[in-house]
Amino acid sequence: MPQGSRERATDRAGEPVHGPEDDWTTAWQPLRDLVGHDIDPPGAVLGPDRVEAGAIRRLTEVLELDCPLHHDEQAARAHGRPGVTAPYTSVWSYAFAPVWEPGDAVAFPDDGRDALPRSSPMQSETFPSAPPTTHIFATNTSYEFVRPLHVGERVGITGRRLISCTPKETRVGRGAFVRVSRRFLTEAGEEVCRVELEMYLYNPRSEGRGRPMTDPAGERADKLAAVEGTAANPPWSSPFEAEAGRSLQPVDFPLPVYRLVMAAGATRDLAPLHHNDDFARASGAPSMYANALFLLGMWERALRDFIGPAGEILAIRDLRMVRFAAAGSTVRVQGKVVRRRAEPGRLVLEVELRSTVDGVLTVGPGLSVVALPR
Repeated sequence: MPQGSRERATDRAGEPVHGPEDDWTTAWQPLRDLVGHDIDPPGAVLGPDRVEAGAIRRLTEVLELDCPLHHDEQAARAHGRPGVTAPYTSVWSYAFAPVWEPGDAVAFPDDGRDALPRSSPMQSETFPSAPPTTHIFATNTSYEFVRPLHVGERVGITGRRLISCTPKETRVGRGAFVRVSRRFLTEAGEEVCRVELEMYLYNPRSEGRGRPMTDPAGERADKLAAVEGTAANPPWSSPFEAEAGRSLQPVDFPLPVYRLVMAAGATRDLAPLHHNDDFARASGAPSMYANALFLLGMWERALRDFIGPAGEILAIRDLRMVRFAAAGSTVRVQGKVVRRRAEPGRLVLEVELRSTVDGVLTVGPGLSVVALPR
């Protein structure tokens, strides 16, 4: 070894052995110490708007969700609803804080092409004691539904309980996967939904562009495997006839830029990752891509097409974002019934869902639970 040089130790596989000075994960320890605790003040913060028909329409047109529960009051009442309901998966859209409201300072003081407002719901997702990071995206989410929201209701969201904090370096950057739980309550205090959300907080690196989001070593081959074919099962006249193993009719969602912009507005997830190529590429993505609420709504659309207006959606679990659903691609949602059971007054079906682009897994697989009245 030349005089004055320093050779880094390696393990048997030739990988560097990191010493204490290399352990960047220690910066996340103060946040990890809060696991199991509430990290926000108690109580629910109400969203700025009541549920209204126009907002429902803007979301259902993005999803092409043709269900009378969301636009026909008479049909909704015929199915036991008090009136028109919002899609189950839209609940978070009504809880986002506004970008600006009367009395606030100017929201857009900068005329730069990619300038952000002074504050936004996406920018406010910060964590006490966490090291500074510049980027964030959702990686996994699970919803347990009590009921959908109705027109005229106002919903609030409770503070975050920290479930886990896992530092990890991925192909898009270095940061941590942070998982929290929250509840959604109506203005009257009635619970409508419980959510677990996992996010990746990170500082990007340019060489990570276009790579998988959460799988740096490619060790999970199932994520990249082609999905089982949706081949043809004979159609059934009712989901009651769907035995375990039956496939749902697949649903395709082409993603031109126009649709992504519509989705950003309809879901109120206005993070520029979802409508700005330059910003998305700087974060490590190949281009602008579908947001988590849009991907979640795709799964609801596939379920609703299957169960019809009489059915209820009880849960959507493990909406795990594996690869970016980028502009210019087509997302295909596929599903199959994996289990069924009879309960008093209803039939409960468990449905495995996944999303693919060109036969490659992008979201899931996750398990959804639906119920049909007997």
